[in-house]
Formats: sequence, C-alpha cells, structure tokens
Amino acid sequence: MVGLDNVLEHVADPALLLRKAAQLTCEGGMLIIEVTNDYSSYQQALFDSQKVNRKHWEAYPDHLAYFSRESLISLRENMHWKTEKVIADFLIELLFINNHSGFCNDKSLGKQAHASRMFLEKFLEQATAKKYDLTGFYEAMSKMNQGRQIIGFFRKQ
Repeated sequence: MVGLDNVLEHVADPALLLRKAAQLTCEGGMLIIEVTNDYSSYQQALFDSQKVNRKHWEAYPDHLAYFSRESLISLRENMHWKTEKVIADFLIELLFINNHSGFCNDKSLGKQAHASRMFLEKFLEQATAKKYDLTGFYEAMSKMNQGRQIIGFFRKQ
C-alpha cells in the first residue's frame, strides 16, 4: 500500500509520482490519495456572494496542482490504477454561510468552527452507526464534488 496524504498537490508532476507509486506496489496493492478539493461550485458561490472575502483555496506556490473528484480519477487513467472508491470529507465551508463561523474571513473563529465540525461528525457517526454506513454519505459528497478533501482508493491492476 502507498498513501499520499496531501502530497499530490505539492508536486510538479503528479502523474510521474503515480507511475513511481505503481512501481513500488504489488499487483492488487492499494494506493490511497488524499488531496484538497479546490475550485468547487460551492467555493465559487461563497466568493460570488461575498461570504468569503478571498479565494482561500488558491495556495500558490504551495499548491502546484489542484484537484476535483473528476481530475483525480482522470489522472490515474492509462496507468495501472483502478478506481475502487472516492469519498470526500466534511464540507467545512458549510460554516462559511454563517457570519459567526466564517473563519476564512476571521481566523479567530477557526477553533470554534473546528469544534462545530467535530460535534456534527461525531453526532452523525453515533446516530447512524447501527443503521447506515457514513461512508456512503461521503461518497455521495464526492460525486457532487463537495467536501474539503477528496480521498481516492485505487487498486493496482
């Protein structure tokens, strides 16, 4: 297994890195990639409606590449990786629609926003544990290209 946790967006040639990961992985092995989900329609709507005062997802020169669910999946095309599943994580930008939790505009609100996110995620996890797999929720979020992070699970063919 190879794990790339918030690495791919920092390298000049992401495709080269995936080819090298394939060389390090046995047939049937897993590649797990987590990248920030940038330039989503929701982020643009927040900016257009002035809920955020800057495009916080633009992180150049730290981020050399930007990803969505579709671009992450298409990056591995013509390589040895089969997409098993793609999920998202919590859409922290949901909190930006409330002026009292928009930490993008006011960094002092960051800890409270994080605490709110953790409360909601723990609640959902506990409330649905016996009836639902929360992974399905995060998979649906990724299909809508929402969520702060995108996590792809790929198997070497």
